[in-house]
Amino acid sequence: MRRPPPWIVAGLCYLGLGAALWWHGWGSTWLGVGYGDPSQEVWYFAWMNHALAHGLDPFVSHAMFAPQGLNMMLNTSILLPAFVLSPVTALFGPLVTFDVAVVLAPTISALAGFVAFRRYAPYGPAAFLGGLFYGFSPFLLHDLSAGHLHITTMPFPPLILLVLNDIAVRRKGSAVRGGVLLGLLVAAQFLTSLEVLATTVVLSVAGLALLALRHRHEVVPRLRRVAAALAVAAGVSLVLLAYPLWVLVAGPRRYHGSVFPDTQGLVAVLRAVVWPVQGLSHLPQDSNVYIGIPLIALLAIGCWRCRSGALRFAGAMALVSLVLSLGRSIHLTVTVGTHIPLPGAVLAKLPELNNILPIRYSAFVAFFAAMGLAVAVDRIRAGELTLTRRSASDEPHADGPPAPASTDARRRSAIAVGIGVLAIASPVLGAPVPFAVAHDPMPAVYRSVALSHLPSGSTVLTYPVPNGFFADELLWQAEAGITYNQVAGYGFIPGPGPHPLGSLPTNLPVTNALGLAQFGLLPPTPPPGEVAAMRAELRAWGVTDIVLRPVGNQMGRLVALVTEVARRPPKRIAGAWVWLDVRSSELR
Repeated sequence: MRRPPPWIVAGLCYLGLGAALWWHGWGSTWLGVGYGDPSQEVWYFAWMNHALAHGLDPFVSHAMFAPQGLNMMLNTSILLPAFVLSPVTALFGPLVTFDVAVVLAPTISALAGFVAFRRYAPYGPAAFLGGLFYGFSPFLLHDLSAGHLHITTMPFPPLILLVLNDIAVRRKGSAVRGGVLLGLLVAAQFLTSLEVLATTVVLSVAGLALLALRHRHEVVPRLRRVAAALAVAAGVSLVLLAYPLWVLVAGPRRYHGSVFPDTQGLVAVLRAVVWPVQGLSHLPQDSNVYIGIPLIALLAIGCWRCRSGALRFAGAMALVSLVLSLGRSIHLTVTVGTHIPLPGAVLAKLPELNNILPIRYSAFVAFFAAMGLAVAVDRIRAGELTLTRRSASDEPHADGPPAPASTDARRRSAIAVGIGVLAIASPVLGAPVPFAVAHDPMPAVYRSVALSHLPSGSTVLTYPVPNGFFADELLWQAEAGITYNQVAGYGFIPGPGPHPLGSLPTNLPVTNALGLAQFGLLPPTPPPGEVAAMRAELRAWGVTDIVLRPVGNQMGRLVALVTEVARRPPKRIAGAWVWLDVRSSELR
């Protein structure tokens, strides 16, 4: 009986580990705990199927933030994963798709790492350990637990590394073939996560620069081939991404300015590299860059004592990634900073790159550390790397028979794998498994006949208003198959100031009133002119239906206010207050 290929064995192992992270959530409605982010991701899965089924533009949606809509290219809309998993959504719904996606994200990332590392570490267990650390690193586990699929679905960076290696280093295959493959991978990453693509490009440039410095005499002979391949890659990606690029650059609902007023609030700290800030039981954001002392020691000794170009390149690129993850200056701990400037200060001033959160470079710290781990374990197994100097007792005695070669190889293999496991035991095996989940079943009002059979094109105002902290209404809209549009939402849209907004402005008449009610601050009587202003706003939004769920202790006052605005009382449906078919004439 033939053995299965190593990548299949590795993939099945990674899949089992990925499922173990969420095993207690299967068979019920559940989401990763991450404020409104998981609900947003579920909505993206539902939107893709809704757009495909109705012949709509998947890159611009009017089902959220109606009537203006949402530019999907300027949000974390995971368009390619949503398209690939659309059959799952069609058969089982977007919640199940999300469940499948959070299991597959570390699985395919680890498997891509395994495939890439086999080139530099032919010994299978060494590449397996490298893939394990990459796909299940503290960075990916932290953001996966919050449902951030756009930055945890990372199979493309390792494959881009392989193609660039073929083009610039090994010079294997034609430049045209390499350029086509690179263009396809860039397009795939573009439609999965622009932020990951940007960080991949930055580090690819840094890696090529390091290789050019190390092999200065070979730059000119290789330059023509690299330039030809990059030109082909640019052509392929531009053809595939012509329309998405237009939507990104000049499409509707394009916003300007940086998403975060100051990205330096999310940076790595040096202490977290060797010790998790709050311990792995909580996996705080600052510990995304955690590598651990054993793995750092293995990489340092390997770079010092082993003449492996791949190992030294991995170590250098891990250091470059770490420097970029620190942001504009070095922070020793969360509270202790320095004024030592770093290259991140320059990147923070460049257009588009200023939207990258420095902490996101931690994914590449893990990637290059994983590559170094795989190569080091492979070299230990091959006898090319020893962690201690040989002593006389290690040499074979002249008067004794030499140990069989097979026995010596097995001993080295066991030592190599053991060292590799010990090196990643703390950051990988110490992760909190299983992840925390939140059960969030759809309320009865959204399952009622009245709301499940709204006329096509209906626009619903819901309370609570969905935003980054309370996005449940988006989840239930997605579960219903996006049969209606929603006034509010959770995503980046143009704002009145220099930065985009992540939800509807809170100073609008309607959102202000609903927000005050949610926090128990609604006044006994509305201020002069507020009712008329709310009517005008609802009319401008094209609202046809209003749903108020019983949240907070001011429901009586809120219902009275909306009744006055709508000029008629609501219906009680499954414990909620519902105004159906709100006519424009009632909002005059």
